[in-house]
Amino acid sequence: MPRKNTTPATNLSWVRRSSSRILPDRRPVNSLHSTPITGAKSCNGHGWVRLAFRAALGHRLVSCDLSQIELRVLAHLSKNKAMIDVFRKGRDPHAETAHRLFGAPKAKEDQDESQHRLPAKKGNFGAFMGLSPTGLTEQVRAGGNIAWAAGCPGCADPRAEHQTGCASVEFFREYFRLYQGVKQYIQDRHAEARRTGAVLDLYGRRIDCSGVCSNAPRIVRDAERIAQATPVQASADGISKEWMARIWSRLIKPAHRAGNGYCEPWARVHDDTLLEVSRPLAQGVRRQMLAMVPQRLCVETTAE
Repeated sequence: MPRKNTTPATNLSWVRRSSSRILPDRRPVNSLHSTPITGAKSCNGHGWVRLAFRAALGHRLVSCDLSQIELRVLAHLSKNKAMIDVFRKGRDPHAETAHRLFGAPKAKEDQDESQHRLPAKKGNFGAFMGLSPTGLTEQVRAGGNIAWAAGCPGCADPRAEHQTGCASVEFFREYFRLYQGVKQYIQDRHAEARRTGAVLDLYGRRIDCSGVCSNAPRIVRDAERIAQATPVQASADGISKEWMARIWSRLIKPAHRAGNGYCEPWARVHDDTLLEVSRPLAQGVRRQMLAMVPQRLCVETTAE
């Protein structure tokens, strides 16, 4: 099936000519991460809209993003003291990893984006996602640090061995030494999957991982990645959806009933929730959105 072209120039049929407003493609999407604020429908092919769209005259787009939600969930599920301490003290997790693993300056603004923050960020997320050293090298190089793990045969060819001192291999070794609770969390999820064929997220939802019992190594590896990564992703998504449900019931619906201005859900882009509101309401709406963030974790969940 040919890939759908989603560039603005080829999709002008989405625009309502009378108002120049973009119409969503409201086909059902079976995706954990794509359900918008209003329920079981989702808008497809609009990844470009975030940059190409503007609010109507007299309106503003109000955006609030859950800050590092997946890493906060990981800290909660893994009960890792070092990671919990980072969030409770209000530090940046990527800056902290770069400081501890690379000896970079402690302050985020004093770190080199390519040499410090880029590999720290890719590694922080890649560790619980099951990213391999080769995969980390590919992501860091794609981000602009082309010298990362230079000359390592294992990073050039997955069939080859990694050389001694490979930057990606060393990163994960030091990462799991620093955040030992994350390594234990991964091992526990693998064991749970082998014991029950499934793992649970923060909301008690069952995630099938029966592939761990397969005789095919590739299927086993995929199931193990699901067992360790999906509880974090599904829990973060659940918090985001709970937040959106509060916004709908406590902010948007009352605004509709009162008739005191325009307030409508506009889009959800990953952990970012956007509303289109009447300009006089913008500051108040933003304050209310920030105050509605659910607190289900052992560290504070924040938005910005």
